[in-house]
Amino acid sequence: MDLDRSWVADFAEGDIEGIMSYHATNAIQMPPGAPPVVGAEAVRAAWQGMIDTEGLEATWEPTEVIVAPSGDMAYDYGTLTLTMPDGTVAPMKYAVVWVRESGEWKVAVDMFNSSESAE
Repeated sequence: MDLDRSWVADFAEGDIEGIMSYHATNAIQMPPGAPPVVGAEAVRAAWQGMIDTEGLEATWEPTEVIVAPSGDMAYDYGTLTLTMPDGTVAPMKYAVVWVRESGEWKVAVDMFNSSESAE
């Protein structure tokens, strides 16, 4: 959970190197309404695009982390709030799959989508 919170802080500071330090070399990001973003360079570009979007803010808070008995994989889920450049606030949820890479926890899959109903 501390890794998630540090990741949030790095995003708030616009620290792309910090953000990427949490990601596995073959990371996948699965944003809402878009195809999967596959691989470190594509994930870097996606995060940089978010950082460069003036007025876009994102905060997330983990609810729970579950670690596999083997200790080499885990996942967490929680809430995400996106504030769009026009001030619209989008409540969201997320799930992140973590893997051990060179002895450190790294993001393998990052998926997020809306918490609002599609009525």
